[in-house]
Amino acid sequence: MKRLCLLPLLVVTACCTIAADPPKAKLLAAPRPVKTREASLRHLAGSGIFLLQLDITNGRVTSIAIQKSTGQPLLDECAVKALRQWRAAPGALRTIRLPVIFTAYDDAAKY
Repeated sequence: MKRLCLLPLLVVTACCTIAADPPKAKLLAAPRPVKTREASLRHLAGSGIFLLQLDITNGRVTSIAIQKSTGQPLLDECAVKALRQWRAAPGALRTIRLPVIFTAYDDAAKY
């Protein structure tokens, strides 16, 4: 009788394992954008969307496009400067679409 009770548990466990999400691609370096002194003193804020293209052979950023500006050129520059330093494992990623949020009183951006 005990053996029959374990069978449904094994089936449920196998189904849950199969339905799990695939592992995420590995980022080797992902520094957060930080405001310049001028942007901090002016309490600039804004959110934007940045599209990073990566070289699949070495994981380095080859280009960055601003899909939606933060509305502040200084903040866009801060974001692009930091995002150029991102690195992924070779072959892991081709494109990253990243929302970046700068708040008025924090120097570092949030994702």
